[in-house]
Amino acid sequence: MVPRRAMAQAPAALLVLATAVFLVAAVGGESEVPEFDAYRMVEYDFRDQQLGSKKSTVSMGAVTPSAANPSRKMVVVSFEQANVALVDQLLGKKAAGGLLIVLPSPESMATLSAASAERFRAVEQSLMRRQVPVPVYFAFDGAETKKLVARLESSSGDSQLVAHGTGAASKKGLTQVSNVHGWLAGKGPKGEGIETLPVIAVVASYDSMAVAPELAVGADANGSGMIAVLQLARMFSKLYSGSRQQGRYNLIFVLTAAGKLDYAGTRYWLEQTDSRLLDRIEFAFCLDSIGKGDSIYVHTSKQPSKDKVPAVAKLFSALKTTAEEMMPVLPLEIVRKKINVSDAVAWEHEQFSRKDILAVTLSGHATHDPALRSSLLDRSIDSGMLSRNILFVANTIAKVVYDLPAPLDIFNGTMGPQEKFINAWAYQVAQEPRMAALFDEGAVKLIMKAESILKEVSAEAQRQTFTLGTERTYYDQKYKVKMSVYVVAPMSFDFIMMAAVAAYLFAMLVAMLGISEAVKAVSDLVKGGKKKQR
Repeated sequence: MVPRRAMAQAPAALLVLATAVFLVAAVGGESEVPEFDAYRMVEYDFRDQQLGSKKSTVSMGAVTPSAANPSRKMVVVSFEQANVALVDQLLGKKAAGGLLIVLPSPESMATLSAASAERFRAVEQSLMRRQVPVPVYFAFDGAETKKLVARLESSSGDSQLVAHGTGAASKKGLTQVSNVHGWLAGKGPKGEGIETLPVIAVVASYDSMAVAPELAVGADANGSGMIAVLQLARMFSKLYSGSRQQGRYNLIFVLTAAGKLDYAGTRYWLEQTDSRLLDRIEFAFCLDSIGKGDSIYVHTSKQPSKDKVPAVAKLFSALKTTAEEMMPVLPLEIVRKKINVSDAVAWEHEQFSRKDILAVTLSGHATHDPALRSSLLDRSIDSGMLSRNILFVANTIAKVVYDLPAPLDIFNGTMGPQEKFINAWAYQVAQEPRMAALFDEGAVKLIMKAESILKEVSAEAQRQTFTLGTERTYYDQKYKVKMSVYVVAPMSFDFIMMAAVAAYLFAMLVAMLGISEAVKAVSDLVKGGKKKQR
């Protein structure tokens, strides 16, 4: 026999139990909250104009791009869907609460079609050149992002995205960066000292740029140039190690900072280097993005009218004949572009040209389009192609240094490009983001390692440290975060669960009190609720 007091309290107790069961069922799901790495879009000021994503906080529902009203929602956009028109619509007319763009896995980026890569690079440039009032994040395609997209597309529940540890952004103070260079001394036919010999400079910037700082590894642009400078320094160090093999030129190998900021490091190096040394630079070879592509493009500011000037003729002849002597023949094309001092610096050699120093940039790109050299898709190189291009540069320099018309068959075996060295460095640069104003500890260690190599192989190595200008100011922020996915069951499921729980609890009430008492108890509970409302 159930006590009368217990009978009176049973409906209320069961109601509490029902509420608890319903809440558990509604939020329900996995015992562990799914999460994945997400990479925030850059935030910076340029000439007092705020650009990039101005917000980082994410705690909102997720929807697909087709959602009618994505306001206050995080729109999850697949790589295949991403294009400039869609991004413009979501950030404009549809006023999305934020964007999460799902990228291909790093391993599959190397196999993207040219059309797909070009389409996405346009999205990157569009985002970087505007002020975005909402949070924008990127994530790689993986198990959790696949589940998220599938859930959204099937409408099998509401998903809530939460970014953890974003913190408040603050303007970054003055940033110091460094150029490093190493010397190899030549030897004149009459024993002239290094102070009088002409100089050949081999130069590459080492920083990178992309719409998401933590994804700006720049494997080709310009990790490949940095690797090439280090490998060439090693090769010529071996060649110059014997006094009889020293060429008639001094060689200087330079790694410059802030290449993506109008080659600020190159400009500083030219401003601070002794003018007597600069006067003796006969050629400067600037290396940029030479880790992919079949052809090499020689970018120069020299117009055809200057081709008969002895130094220019000598340089172009060495480049052309060396390319023809490569096996197989290396496709080479000269691209001429006049320098306008009021324009942004397109290529590194332009900083030398402004000092009236003969220089060219060797690149796998036919144009200076920043989209090609500032993309988060740039995550790998073709080590075989980079090795071929390093050999081409080495043979060109050797042809000038030793003043020989025929090719030199000296850069083979241990004297040539070392596959193990190139592969090891290609892996390292693909792991470390290197945006000039946002260097982290890993990037600093990588550059220090490059400096140590120049010190090992050079007769003399030096570092130049300088402060970046304030024209462009970046924000300190946690650009890599964990993003969690909280799953809430759909509304229809809620109603079904509510009905099922109610039926179950009513059955328990009948078993305890009998049918008539159970009906009366529920009726009294409902009437009591109405009286309270009055």
